[in-house]
Amino acid sequence: MNKQWVMNFSDANLTLLALFIFLTFFISVLFWVYRKSSSTLYARLEKSPFEKGDQL
Repeated sequence: MNKQWVMNFSDANLTLLALFIFLTFFISVLFWVYRKSSSTLYARLEKSPFEKGDQL
């Protein structure tokens, strides 16, 4: 039943809205990850497994 519904789905406005929401979310996550204030956090996190002398 779902397969038939998806095959007959032709609402272009809703499809464009979903694409816009997805792209907005994706770009927002990219900006959040690569913001300037996060570089110190990531530098601290990359050293954290080795701070207590633990080995792999």
